[in-house]
Amino acid sequence: MLKNKNDIVISIIIVSYNNFDILKRCLKSIYKYLTTIDFEIIVVDNNSVENGLDETIDGYPNIVVIQNKENKGFAKANNQGVNIAQGENILLLNNDTEFLDDPISEILTYVKDSIKPIIGAAKLLNIDMTYQPSAYKFPTIWRLFSSNFFFEKLFKRTPLFNKYYLDIENEKSPQIVNSVIGAFMLMKKKTYKELGGFDESFFFYHEDTDLCYRLANFGGETIYFPHLSLIHVGGGSTKHIKWFQLKNKVIARFKFFYKHHTFPYYVIALALEYSGNLVRAMIYILLGILTFKKENFESALYFLKTLSLSRKSL
Repeated sequence: MLKNKNDIVISIIIVSYNNFDILKRCLKSIYKYLTTIDFEIIVVDNNSVENGLDETIDGYPNIVVIQNKENKGFAKANNQGVNIAQGENILLLNNDTEFLDDPISEILTYVKDSIKPIIGAAKLLNIDMTYQPSAYKFPTIWRLFSSNFFFEKLFKRTPLFNKYYLDIENEKSPQIVNSVIGAFMLMKKKTYKELGGFDESFFFYHEDTDLCYRLANFGGETIYFPHLSLIHVGGGSTKHIKWFQLKNKVIARFKFFYKHHTFPYYVIALALEYSGNLVRAMIYILLGILTFKKENFESALYFLKTLSLSRKSL
């Protein structure tokens, strides 16, 4: 039975697509550790083809399910959840996350007390408890160049080439950053609504970056809490669909540059994206020849296919 609307402090929005085992672990951890705050969970299922959602949520109170008849994408599904959220605060949470304690209460207090509109984010950890970079600088053509031509990998500890905030995981207090991965984004529902929510033209990827970018232009701040953490598997619903991942990441980058920058800037970004992917395709072809591994040729094909993509490819 759902709590009275006035009792709900925070609404947790979880978009789900197949792989209900990870959703089950996520829900179990929330109910284990989030014991001092009245909350509801809104699960938005994007037309999963696997069975098991009913069994997964069975026994957990205060869960609302939105069952989509098609995959509406991450951005639109989150907007659906927020639209029916009863809490004054919302947490956009990936289904492939797992709480290790309560990462919400302190961030929630910070967000509620802030005069500025805030997006709060916790530190993400891999399954083996190692640090997972999730706070990063806004995309620019320089960062695109550094990434596509491997300077980011060759000079990992050089801030000039790295899009991530180096050593931020060792900080002990909240840090202002450009943007964060959308696996954990906590804010007032009012802030989300004033920003217009996720831009639904971003089907998958970069909708989080776009939201943080608009927040900064709105006079708000994205705050990263390095002393609060949770596990994030990463790509829990898409890691076995390589072309889906690559295609949507490329298109999302196109859309971000087109939306937020001048047309000449966008054209330069396109050129860097295409040339970088062509280089990668050639590298994978060479690796395929040297190793006789099918997956290398497959990866080469995927990168070559990106050369036909554009901002409007979805």
